[in-house]
Amino acid sequence: MIINQLLQIQHDPAGIVGFLINQAETSVLKGDYPTNMGYIAEARQELPALIKEKDKLTTKCIQGFNRSRENKESFKPIDEGDFSCHVGETTGWLRMTFQVGKIRFVFMVAPLA
Repeated sequence: MIINQLLQIQHDPAGIVGFLINQAETSVLKGDYPTNMGYIAEARQELPALIKEKDKLTTKCIQGFNRSRENKESFKPIDEGDFSCHVGETTGWLRMTFQVGKIRFVFMVAPLA
């Protein structure tokens, strides 16, 4: 389960970076786009570096998500320029967004995924 993997590495920024980059490589970083959408290819190339740059924020995000899942405290959203992290009030879904230029890469995790 994805949530179990994230919780096992929630105190390991390098592990979280590796996990997120692996998730990106198996989904958004592969595949072809029309040639007139070169900006998407550029954004995809920049995403791994942005994930690495935001390692402390992603760690804080996942730890906050876990505490809110366990009802230990309410989740405090993070909005730091090209990175944001939120948990849906109704659904409990974790949403991490990395923005590269005009492109937003969104990682969503269900609370029981």
